[in-house]
Amino acid sequence: MGLVAAGVVAPERGKHGEYRFDFRDLVVLRMAAALRKSHISAGRIKESLLRTKQIAADAAAASVRAEGKNIVARANGAEWQAETGQLRFQLAEREDSGVVPRQIDDRSEAYRLYGNGRKFERQERNVEAEAAYRKALALDPMLHAAWVDLSALLCDHGNCGEALRILAEARIRYPDSTALLFNQALALEDLGDCIGAQHAYHDCLRLDPKNADAHFNLGRLYDCAGRQQEALRHYNQYRIITS
Repeated sequence: MGLVAAGVVAPERGKHGEYRFDFRDLVVLRMAAALRKSHISAGRIKESLLRTKQIAADAAAASVRAEGKNIVARANGAEWQAETGQLRFQLAEREDSGVVPRQIDDRSEAYRLYGNGRKFERQERNVEAEAAYRKALALDPMLHAAWVDLSALLCDHGNCGEALRILAEARIRYPDSTALLFNQALALEDLGDCIGAQHAYHDCLRLDPKNADAHFNLGRLYDCAGRQQEALRHYNQYRIITS
């Protein structure tokens, strides 16, 4: 949906150029995915989340949901039309009964475990990081960033075969994830499957034609294969995008 390019989320880049989403990014991505399931167009979702970010200062601090054909946002006791910013209601915040549905409880624990995994990675405690990511995914298999970071971690430490298995499972849930496709291409490269990597980078570019890193890596692969004209085309695209 171009949420990164639009500035709705701002993930960091990992060692291989893969996106590393933080907790706030994950919240926004989950809201976007829920809106897509409600048959809201990608353009409307992007516009709604951008406007919500402007109004609430942080899109992750708001809740955004579909109500029929409308997109409604809520934060700090106020409720408004997400696309226009028009106020609907001013609501008094109230505590519910305190009973937390199991699904919400599992998601919260999954986010906590994912955060632990990120912390363990920064501390180079890679075995613990892998375990935390796997536990997070066992609780919430739709936690996109955990799939991305687990596959990157495995590949970074030489277990590209397992990374590909993880990516195949992840892409059943997120077939249009450029981050997962990019990681797949990197894993295939590291295993020496340059043709497979080229296909994965092309798939990545089909979804995100302005993915500079995919253009650069494709250029490098074509360069190594002696296909200079194709290499030059992707290097040029890389320069255009990053200039």
